[in-house]
Amino acid sequence: MLAPGRSYLLTDGRYEIRAKAQAKGVCVTVGKSLPDVVNEIPGRPVLIYETDNLSSSRLRATKKGVQRAALAPERGLVEDLRAVKDDAEQALVRCAAQIADRAWDALQPEIVPGVPERRLGARLEILMREDGADDKAFDTIVASGPNSAIPHHETGERVLQEGDLVTFDFGALYRGYHSDCTRTVILGEPTEKQRAVYETVHKALAEATELLKPGASGEDAEKRAKEIIKEAGYEKNFTHGLGHGVGRNVHERPGVGKGTTFEPGHIVTLEPGIYIEGWGGVRIEDLVLITKEGREVLTGAPRPCSPAPPGWRAGPG
Repeated sequence: MLAPGRSYLLTDGRYEIRAKAQAKGVCVTVGKSLPDVVNEIPGRPVLIYETDNLSSSRLRATKKGVQRAALAPERGLVEDLRAVKDDAEQALVRCAAQIADRAWDALQPEIVPGVPERRLGARLEILMREDGADDKAFDTIVASGPNSAIPHHETGERVLQEGDLVTFDFGALYRGYHSDCTRTVILGEPTEKQRAVYETVHKALAEATELLKPGASGEDAEKRAKEIIKEAGYEKNFTHGLGHGVGRNVHERPGVGKGTTFEPGHIVTLEPGIYIEGWGGVRIEDLVLITKEGREVLTGAPRPCSPAPPGWRAGPG
């Protein structure tokens, strides 16, 4: 809780030592409720609460317990502050992305026909933890064959097969900050349709990325990606937004679309995709930092311009 001249962290005895060690310059209050602390503030304070992050039952209890303070609902106060990352935050997201990149590289020899999706998802998460991640950023998605047509497929027992497109959506959590990356590989030689779909998605990502810079519009980036996919005949097969902010949460402000004007310190994903029920799909996703000069792509995992097998590396030059 923030108050004039003082900030409070309310906790209980289980977290007292940790709170005092980590929350420097903050009044750590143990065993008191929010109404207890508010009632100690002199005068008639205004207690601002975020409507998106307070349950109705907690709100009722707060109203009942607070004696003198007026309650005022607000939205997005913290989210707007978090949208622009300072240098230290940028470094933490960059580290999270690099951990995920290294895990992806280490996984490549294991992506072969006959392996279940669930095993590959678990291996990615183990590799990230072994390399310093505090946790996975979200539930890792491994979507093979027809499952790759489901944007948020729940990784399951399907066994990878020759000819499959396989989509991996993964990220690391490092010191409270997240990364997010998606890559799609092909097991074997791609068909003409697989090649066309993949190359369309790659083009949409590449051209949308080129538009990102301070003062640019998120709507323009999304519009360009959708135009490319529409021109290829797959307008109805791109079923979600182009991207989202990443930081303390894996989905946060700013969005990539209408209403966003990029500024230095924004970190967003770009993740165009094409999903065809019963056939499969492709999604490729990068994590991009808006800098003073333009942009920096934080995800370093290789993303070839045409469908490639696991372990693909760019050639010289």
